[in-house]
Amino acid sequence: RIRCLSFFKHLYLKCFPVRGIQPADYESDWMLMVSQNSQKSFKEVEHGLEEVPLKVKVLVKPIRGPYEGWIFEADSSSWTLGRDSPALDQAEQRVLVKVMTWRSSSLPVPDLQTNWISIDTTNSFVEVQHNESVGLNSVQLQTRCLPSNTDQILYSDAVGAGSKPPLDNIDLSRMVGLIFAYDRNKIRVWAPEKGRAYIMGFGDGYFRYKSKSQNCEFRATGWKSLGQEPETFRFTLNGLNTSAIPDISALQLNTTQCDPLKNYIQVQVKALDGPNGGFLFPASGQAHRNAFSGTTYSGLLFAYSTDSIRIFVPANDTGTMIHLPDNWDETRYTQMSNTVEIIINIWTITSDQCRSSKKYTNGFLKRHGTDSCPKDAWIKCAILCLSDPDCVGMSPCHVIDQCLLMGLNVYNNKILTGELGIKGDIYFRKLTCN
Repeated sequence: RIRCLSFFKHLYLKCFPVRGIQPADYESDWMLMVSQNSQKSFKEVEHGLEEVPLKVKVLVKPIRGPYEGWIFEADSSSWTLGRDSPALDQAEQRVLVKVMTWRSSSLPVPDLQTNWISIDTTNSFVEVQHNESVGLNSVQLQTRCLPSNTDQILYSDAVGAGSKPPLDNIDLSRMVGLIFAYDRNKIRVWAPEKGRAYIMGFGDGYFRYKSKSQNCEFRATGWKSLGQEPETFRFTLNGLNTSAIPDISALQLNTTQCDPLKNYIQVQVKALDGPNGGFLFPASGQAHRNAFSGTTYSGLLFAYSTDSIRIFVPANDTGTMIHLPDNWDETRYTQMSNTVEIIINIWTITSDQCRSSKKYTNGFLKRHGTDSCPKDAWIKCAILCLSDPDCVGMSPCHVIDQCLLMGLNVYNNKILTGELGIKGDIYFRKLTCN
């Protein structure tokens, strides 16, 4: 869609895209990865975007066992040799992995984007006021650091829950990552501060180049809408004794929109009580392994197949869905709770005729005439397509104007269609009524 705003007594119309989530700008093949394998436990791919992606998803698919073919989403936290991948008591050493990246122009224009804000393991809590009173439907938190033993800035995403390993065991007490949550007015960010705490780190079992950082920056990006109404599931768990669930299918939701190439899937946990009541935490695709005495673990897990989503909840007293243990800034809103609302949103990925920041620039629509719009007026739109093969077919134009266009009053945002014609790299749009 194109949204057009009038300027200069309606002689010119400012033109800019109104867009949903676009297909990923880079998508890797499925790649085999094997844990505890010096050759296959690390992958590096070239995304070729020539800019830092705003969104990165890493999909993990088991190749055997009860979840063969299901898709889990990796996160950016770690713990020395303490992760089960992908979920519950299925611990896989061999999985398929796919990387998907989006540049900022392939996502809707954000309603909120903060500056980069410093955080470290000594000043381990930050609260950001955003005052988006309508409410943000989706928020992501990027982290950037310059870890030791590297010569480049690395980026990752914050997660929605933390774990507490036994801090008296130096070999097991390393915690890595940021936790964040948001409500209608604030974004809260926690960094680990006890034990061997790092905001970004790649250690034993995770990375061929061991590196870590305790001083980083984060940036929050939020959207009130991701382009169109999502398919939404909401349900409440009020202090549920999760060990009483006899079958995980009790938390299985059927849907036809679970293709990661066609759908953008978001699972969140909303705290309903405690100091973080009303805050939304992102769910994850994997959990810390609960194999050591004194360890607590955390969060809500999810996975999806082509036609359903499964939700996994902690099944004993050492795990909770809202999990902010005291090693993540013990003085600021620590909480462990199972009284939550689970919110699942699934957006359809759309495709514009002219997409990607490399293939178009915003410009001006020039309307021929004075204060009226001739019935067959041609409008020139300076949208450069640069020989993009997707620049074909029909495209709607959303016009906000106080004049009559083709005898139709479009002051109240009437939707028009445009017959596209190409002249060089510039589109000409002849408007006709639906």
